[in-house]
Amino acid sequence: MKGMLVKDMRLMLQQKRFFIIFFLISIWLHYIVGGIFVIAYLTFICSSFALSTISYDEFDNGFSFLMTLPVERRAYVRGKYIFGILVGGGAWIIGVLLSLGFLFIQGTSVAFGEYFQALMICIPIFLCFLAIMIPFLLKFGAEKGKLISIAVMMTVAVIGYFVVSWMERTGVDIDQLIRALESFWLGIGELIILVVSAAVTYISFLISCAIMKKKEF
Repeated sequence: MKGMLVKDMRLMLQQKRFFIIFFLISIWLHYIVGGIFVIAYLTFICSSFALSTISYDEFDNGFSFLMTLPVERRAYVRGKYIFGILVGGGAWIIGVLLSLGFLFIQGTSVAFGEYFQALMICIPIFLCFLAIMIPFLLKFGAEKGKLISIAVMMTVAVIGYFVVSWMERTGVDIDQLIRALESFWLGIGELIILVVSAAVTYISFLISCAIMKKKEF
């Protein structure tokens, strides 16, 4: 698996110019929309680049060659999840340091509780992003997998929209509900969300292993 991680890292380093461009764009975006968006932007862009290594593996019957190496299919899948988490988590840390640096330079004061909540929510979302994308990419390939996963996320967004609309029609005070959740969120809420997202990621890993086991090259 270590060899797979090294391979993926070398593949990503071939795109170092794009990472430099995204970093510069992130600095520019900080002055427009704020630091929290920069953190989410870096995290998801880098996570997407990490997933692009599956496309490279698939290109020109690459899987057929990789599976001739002394690498188990389960180890290959495990490597993709670990690599995605390392890249996304590393980008999250860089984004946090960048945001804190700007806040220090500008002398801006922020409410720690709200800032902490906004920072932490990026982690479970990007874990769920990996959990959704990797099985689809392995099952349907790079092109079809991306389209299907986008369709799934759009479906979830539409369902969320209708749920919010239904709550508004039935007289549910959404603002009051959000405030109640915020009072519960700090500490316990983050822990619950992280545990659930970790469980979702593990289930996704098992599904991906089953997909990879049945895959023919």
